[in-house]
Amino acid sequence: MNKKELKKYLIISLIFLIVGLLLGAYYREFSKALGINHEFSVLGLAHPHLLVLGTIFTLLIGFINIKLNLENNKLVNIFTYTYISTVSVASLMITLRGTLELLIKTNKINISKGLDKAISGISGIAHVGLAIVIVGLFIIWIKNLNNEEKD
Repeated sequence: MNKKELKKYLIISLIFLIVGLLLGAYYREFSKALGINHEFSVLGLAHPHLLVLGTIFTLLIGFINIKLNLENNKLVNIFTYTYISTVSVASLMITLRGTLELLIKTNKINISKGLDKAISGISGIAHVGLAIVIVGLFIIWIKNLNNEEKD
């Protein structure tokens, strides 16, 4: 087992875990400060996105890459770091969207249609990228296993 690679995935997952937990607290406290309690907001989605997609799935990617000895495969590394980037961007957009949603709901601010569409567009691109990367990783892993079976 490559301990250096495992440590890298553990550190990345830990960062996602810490940010995810902080976003959970931010959602609760920010909502409470605005007087919005027990009401759904997009902001509440950032916490589970980072915990599941950031922490858990990054660990899973790391374990599979290490188990299949793919940690030095350029394509796998491109897909893995693209995954980490797209999860980060998607979570950032969810946090931004949710924060603005709460501020709009309490009449603290108004945003332009252009900004609204930009946030949606960036978030959409990140989510599509995320889907492509996840499917790509699964295809690479399955092909690797098929190649091992032939040997």
